[in-house]
Amino acid sequence: MSTPRPPVDPPVTGWAPATASTAWRRAAAAVLALALALPGAAVLTLVLWPLWSWFEARTGIESLGHSGPAGWCFVATYLAMAGLALAWVLRPRRAVKSGEASRFE
Repeated sequence: MSTPRPPVDPPVTGWAPATASTAWRRAAAAVLALALALPGAAVLTLVLWPLWSWFEARTGIESLGHSGPAGWCFVATYLAMAGLALAWVLRPRRAVKSGEASRFE
């Protein structure tokens, strides 16, 4: 009869498990990022006016009207900004090991 093996600890990955408070904070940060992307997308759409003009001339797809960029230009800009904002807010973060200083101290 063989002796029982001691339990094996799971491998340390360096990533923090999500707690309920962490999940709520990350959800709130994601909602805030999406909300802040709205005015940013409106401004960036206007700043990118030369790009939309070039795109319309190159492809023939209506991008600029008499009152500004088409609605789909705003939506495309917003989706790009929202995607980048969410990727930054929801990126995985390393766990702070016991005895190690956090970056906020």
